[in-house]
Amino acid sequence: MKAFLLLFILFFSNNSFAKDSIKTIATVNNKIITNLDISDEVKILEIFYPNAEKNYLYNLAINNLIDETLKKEEIILNNITVDEKIIIYEFEKFINKLNKDKLSEKNKKKIYNTIKTKVEWNKLISQKYSWKININMNELESTIKDKDNIELKENLINIEKNKKINIYSQNFLENLKKKSLIKITP
Repeated sequence: MKAFLLLFILFFSNNSFAKDSIKTIATVNNKIITNLDISDEVKILEIFYPNAEKNYLYNLAINNLIDETLKKEEIILNNITVDEKIIIYEFEKFINKLNKDKLSEKNKKKIYNTIKTKVEWNKLISQKYSWKININMNELESTIKDKDNIELKENLINIEKNKKINIYSQNFLENLKKKSLIKITP
């Protein structure tokens, strides 16, 4: 019995579980962000910022996870859904730009969920602010030299709409942050 107890203690004292225990790093409106969530996010960020300092990636990961948590809450609150085909299309378009060998299945799933949140969030912002995302066609036409190029006009319209959506998105997210209970533990 003593030998079993000794083996039990040695196993758990040397086990990686004891070293890699799960810790709450932040809470966002009672949603928990753990050290494992941050670790997963940092692994993905390392793909995009291979030369960045660990501290920078850690802070960026926390901010990304806080933003994503707030966005998901608002998406659920507003019952926003997007056709799965759109999400798959955006995911495949994004993933084809990356070195797929560096991505584990877990990372691919995380990226898929992030893209899903982004697409749903953009739909939410478009619905909330559609009446403010008008483009001044006279201004746009004055910048175009080839007035008959319809494809160029459409591209410029999309660029201008995306700029406005990004502005409203950032403002809306900042307002959500002000209204939310966000706590980061040291």
